[in-house]
Amino acid sequence: ADTHGTTVDKVHFHEVGAIDSIVDTVGVCLALHLLNVDAVYCSPLPYGSGTVRTAHGLVPVPAPATLKLLTGIPTRPGPPVEGELCTPTGVALVKAL
Repeated sequence: ADTHGTTVDKVHFHEVGAIDSIVDTVGVCLALHLLNVDAVYCSPLPYGSGTVRTAHGLVPVPAPATLKLLTGIPTRPGPPVEGELCTPTGVALVKAL
């Protein structure tokens, strides 16, 4: 809520509720379960650069929600291209796993 400067009761999850985010999350969790994965490891995440268009308009990369989720996760600069290299869904999965 504080990422969007509002209260919890006024937050709406438009991007997170999108079908692709739901499929990504359920698919990863199901695959890890079916493959009997006990642990997940990840190298530092590339944070990207530039801008991305969201329901809130044009925002910098990493987007505010992604940046907040990246707190406490090792990161590194991405390759010399502009774009979103870490999505909120991907970072949330890394953080949860």
